[in-house]
Parts: sequence; structure tokens; C-alpha cells
Amino acid sequence: MNTFSNGIPREIGGLQNLIHLSLRDNKLQGSIPGSMSSMSALEFLDLSHNNVSGLIPKSLEKLQNLKYFNVSFNKLVGEIPSGGPFKNLSSQSFMSNEALCGSQRFRVLPCHNSTSKHISKRTKVLALIRPDRIALELVSMAFALEWIRVWTEAIGVNKMRNGLERLVSTKCDVYSYGIMLMETFTQTKPSDEMFGGDLSLKQWVSNSLPHSATKVVDANLITPQDNHLKRKLECVASIMKVTMDCCVESPSGRIDMKDVVARLKTIQIQLIAS
Repeated sequence: MNTFSNGIPREIGGLQNLIHLSLRDNKLQGSIPGSMSSMSALEFLDLSHNNVSGLIPKSLEKLQNLKYFNVSFNKLVGEIPSGGPFKNLSSQSFMSNEALCGSQRFRVLPCHNSTSKHISKRTKVLALIRPDRIALELVSMAFALEWIRVWTEAIGVNKMRNGLERLVSTKCDVYSYGIMLMETFTQTKPSDEMFGGDLSLKQWVSNSLPHSATKVVDANLITPQDNHLKRKLECVASIMKVTMDCCVESPSGRIDMKDVVARLKTIQIQLIAS
């Protein structure tokens, strides 16, 4: 309950004998360092009531001595780990975050991991074989996103509420999709050790726009020898802009899923034309 700000330093992972750590009620930002998985003696970890964002590192499943874990009232997204100490946690540990998903016992929406991983894997394979085939993969992504939208509307997800009676929206899917798209095209995860403090995957991509997208995009996708290089670079920048519009902090400010599909299809047409 101080006014600590900026990010949690990754060097904190060196405190391997620390048992109790509470940083609750501060102004911490950035992601949870994956290095925390090295704090093997840790039994109590409270990061609640901050502005921590990004994913909960799956590597924290290694903390076998962890008995208490609380990241509620933050801006976390993505899947809640399910192994190790997370097997014994309740929904109270994760409530009031940006767009967490996972087991029903956590009172969050189920994740669409199987779809996302399948899409991401296919994109990586196509990129290695032939970079300009990325246009075709965009179509698959667009259809997958449209399927998610239709599915969530069909089950009435807009009428579901979590433990705090906060309205759940398909905008959560948009945010998760944006992060997945960033991961796919940059081949970099939010939990990468390069991120910490004020720098996150989203901030890294944002800093590259509009003229330096090639600095963050996977080198296998665009090479100096590509035909119509300028057109492809413009398309890549457009894709990165879509990801940023998906990941606006306020759910009400995010792009609608239908618009995401339309914009990806437009980019796909431009790539085919080049």
C-alpha cells in the first residue's frame, strides 16, 4: 500500500529464499516477470490492485510451495495456468481483470486456445515455406474470428456475468485475438524476457508504428529480396495497426470483430494483388 510504480524488475527472480511477497495496492505496470518462477521458496504472492497487464506466466506453475496467489484488480489477459499451485486456487485470486480465460471454476470465459494455436502454427509453417502465402492464412484467421463471434453470440455471452457482476463482452475475444496476432507475426510472446517495466509486447509493437513495423515483424515473413516489397511492408504495417485497435485498453474503444474481419480481408486482397 505505497505508490510503487513502473514495472516489477525481472531481477526479483533472484530472491530464491523469499517466502512472503506482497506488492498489493500500488501503481505497478507492465507484465509479471517470468523470472518469478525461480523464486522456489515463495509461499505467498499478492500483486492485486495494481495496473499489471499481459499474461500470467505459465512458468509460475513451477512454484510448488505457493499457497496464496492474488492478481485480482489488474489488467491481465489470456489463459490462467492450471498446473502446480494453480490447481488449488479459487476465482477470488483472478477477479476483475481485463480478459482472463480458463477453467470454469475461476468464473471466467473458456479460452479459445485450440483455435488460436492451430491458426498460429499454420501461419508459422506457411511463412517458412513461402512468405507471401501469409495472405491466404489471413483468410483463415478472418473466418476463425468470425466463428468465435458467431459462437459467443449464439450462447448469449453478452448476458453472462462473472463473480463481480461485471458484464462480459465479446470485446474480450477481440483483445485476446489482437495479442495472438501480435505473437504470430512477431514470433514473440508477451512473457519474453525482453519485456519488463514500461515495455510490453503491445508497447513494443506500438512504438514501431507506422514506419518501423519491420523491426518487430518476424524476419521470415518479409525479406529485402521480396517482389513488391513496398506494398508488402504497407500490408504488414496495416496488420500491426489492426492488432493495436484490437488491444485498446478500454473495451468500449476496441474495434468490433466484424470490422477486424473486413480489414483483414482487405489486407489479404492487397497482398494477392502484389
